Amino acid sequence: MQNIYKKILNLLSRFKGSEIPSMYSKFKPVYKPDSEISKLAEKNISPVINGNEVTFIYKGKVKRHIAVISETTHWSNLGFYLKKLRGKDIYHITIELPEDARLEYKYIIDNEWYLDPFNKNRCDNGIGGQNSYVTMPKYQRIWEIHKRKGKSYGNVQLFEMEGKAIPGIRRVYVYTPPGYNENSDNYPVIYIQDGQEYFERCRVDNIADNLIQDKKIQPLIMVMINPIDRGFEYIMNPYYTDLVIKEIIPRVDKRFRTIATPDGRGIIGASLGGLISVYVALTHPDIFSKAGSQSGAFIHVQYQMEELIERIPLQPVSFYLDAGRFEDSLIQSNHRIIKLLEQKGYKYFYQEVSQGHTWTSWSDHFKDALLYFWGK
Repeated sequence: MQNIYKKILNLLSRFKGSEIPSMYSKFKPVYKPDSEISKLAEKNISPVINGNEVTFIYKGKVKRHIAVISETTHWSNLGFYLKKLRGKDIYHITIELPEDARLEYKYIIDNEWYLDPFNKNRCDNGIGGQNSYVTMPKYQRIWEIHKRKGKSYGNVQLFEMEGKAIPGIRRVYVYTPPGYNENSDNYPVIYIQDGQEYFERCRVDNIADNLIQDKKIQPLIMVMINPIDRGFEYIMNPYYTDLVIKEIIPRVDKRFRTIATPDGRGIIGASLGGLISVYVALTHPDIFSKAGSQSGAFIHVQYQMEELIERIPLQPVSFYLDAGRFEDSLIQSNHRIIKLLEQKGYKYFYQEVSQGHTWTSWSDHFKDALLYFWGK
């Protein structure tokens, strides 16, 4: 996943200085009076949250400069620069965030990246290594990621296969819902890109268990497919499409009790995984009737995706899409795709959330896709 983020940053670096700050302008920094910062610094806490305001405080020697970099600054080295307190090795900056936001960040001190030493909240989202993070008062992590005691659970099994369309050993995780072995029912299936990441980081098995147990969605099967070379496979790749449709789906339909019709199949992914999911569904409505994209990286092939939507006739496919408010370039790209889908007459649900390009965000909102596709 780090490669996709580097590509996005490379794209952003091509813009002139006057063009990039569309994102920065949403989160203009301010500097509090020295007297106020002196009192806050005594607590050795960072960041300090007050309503919509977040104040970052750093104590220590800085030779040249210190800045806070995050998704609000495109993880660019040109972050929000902290101001030095007069006569003290204390640096600070205050920015305003939505009240339901979750933001990952680091400090860049004399061109080296560091975690916030005063912040114990840290995570590894698989993108850019470990980050510090801050959550605003109205942010809530979804409870469905946790197993509940005294409830029945689904089962996840792993199988490996030798690919033909794209050679190589491929790992596939298959979730079957609670009660699967106690009945003879057939189930809808959703095919998920970056399978191991969705399984281990998003805990989609727990999410599905809880939604099914609470009778919020139909019981379903989830097929989580690992990539071998996602940068090659996920960018509108017909070979990967063949792998899914001609090799993986027949294996799943033969081995598991699936509803083997377009109405019974969906496909979803995040970032490039969202891009390929939308592409596969648009080009094969005879296989899929539902497609989900979380922070879809359409920006890499914007023209080709727009041309595809405009060229092909309206297909019987519905779409779930989301994007983070801290992903300004991807939001603009998603808006263009959504506008075309709407003009063409497609059914879709789109939402923007106060998060960024992270597995935490995709985990928080994966359930929304399931509710949209198979909610009762």
